[in-house]
Amino acid sequence: GANWAKQHHLTLGIEPTPQQIAALSASPVWLVNQRVKLPDGSEQTVLMPKLYLANRDASPVSLGGSLISANTIELHSDHPLKNAGTMISRGKMALTARNIDNQRGAI
Repeated sequence: GANWAKQHHLTLGIEPTPQQIAALSASPVWLVNQRVKLPDGSEQTVLMPKLYLANRDASPVSLGGSLISANTIELHSDHPLKNAGTMISRGKMALTARNIDNQRGAI
């Protein structure tokens, strides 16, 4: 993610623009600011890793967008989960979130 950030003049904690995401040639993990609620009820802004998947339309393994493939996939979030790519698991797949929004994706 560091090389990608330098090339696109990204600031740590700030999400990339839709144009920067559309231009991805690799799938970086980038730290973005996220408000989280602590056990005492207070809120704090923290840096949270976020995976940005490159559009792999030209790839022969692509099914029309980004692909996450693994023997086991577990995604757990207190926030909404948005998927517009393909998730394939050969074994266990567990997705838990406040809301799962599958936008033209495949799970």
